[in-house]
Amino acid sequence: MAGYIVIENPLTEDPEDYKGVILTGKAAGLDDVLGLVNYRNTGLTESVARAVVQEVTHSIARLLREGRRVQLPFVTLYPVMRGPLKGPLDTFKVGRNYIVINAETDGGFEEEVTRDMPLDKRQPVARVPQPQEYLDGRTEQVNTTLTPGGGAKIKGDLLQFDKSDAEQGVFALYPDGSRIRARDYIRNTDRELGFAWPDNMPAGQVALQVITIVRGTSELRSGELKRRLTVSNGTQP
Repeated sequence: MAGYIVIENPLTEDPEDYKGVILTGKAAGLDDVLGLVNYRNTGLTESVARAVVQEVTHSIARLLREGRRVQLPFVTLYPVMRGPLKGPLDTFKVGRNYIVINAETDGGFEEEVTRDMPLDKRQPVARVPQPQEYLDGRTEQVNTTLTPGGGAKIKGDLLQFDKSDAEQGVFALYPDGSRIRARDYIRNTDRELGFAWPDNMPAGQVALQVITIVRGTSELRSGELKRRLTVSNGTQP
């Protein structure tokens, strides 16, 4: 059964405008498709079916390269040219122009899939920064040590933040509630942050915290690395 969640619509400012999102889960590949095929009375085996699919794929590619629309039982494929042209006498130029393959689902196939499709509403996972791996640049240790004055990297999801806002960024959070913000951010993407720590930091155990305003939201949100880090060679409190 397919699951779905209800979230705020990030394309509008209406506080009552929400949208449903299907949770597609792990992508299914050719092995999954062939594993569901009933081979009885077909005279085929799975290995033969796999070879047939490969040959059909090559044939479809050949037709598309000839500029043909390929109408299959479940989808129609056709080539489209992209990129600017400067006038009626201009021609396709590699690097400026390129070809993509568009797809349109067949109405009958779409009806077969969506008619009385069973759905299960689920609770959405909070959209917060998710630091998953911390690499200490000096010791090259993962999720264990934080070296003052050294560089570091964090990998995860929804990590990107506004560097000009002092309330956002990477923080070392001490048990007494004090915190120290990292500096010199050299990489700032949703998947990875690169930065350095100040030279003088108290020794001890700290929580690694990322604070940001996630795209599509308007308030500060925080996420912590699951493991505590040990500040090595830090100043003694």
